Amino acid sequence: MTTHALHLGFETESLRDLCATDLLSSAELGEAVAQQLQSRLADLLTAHDMSELPIGPSSNIQNGDETVFVIELNASVHLVL
Repeated sequence: MTTHALHLGFETESLRDLCATDLLSSAELGEAVAQQLQSRLADLLTAHDMSELPIGPSSNIQNGDETVFVIELNASVHLVL
């Protein structure tokens, strides 16, 4: 049995639906960004920790007391973890 340390949660149900539904994400974000989003989410689901993510441009940003990890999907769309 394989266990994973990373678990995905979404701030809202509509955000979860956007990320989980190919047709919805394509309609809202465009085909190219939706494909990037689905690919990054798949990477997250198979990773044991953040160091295993095969990602492109990314950065860490301080958000109050916590640090968030930002993955660039395109110039104007980012996945914030």
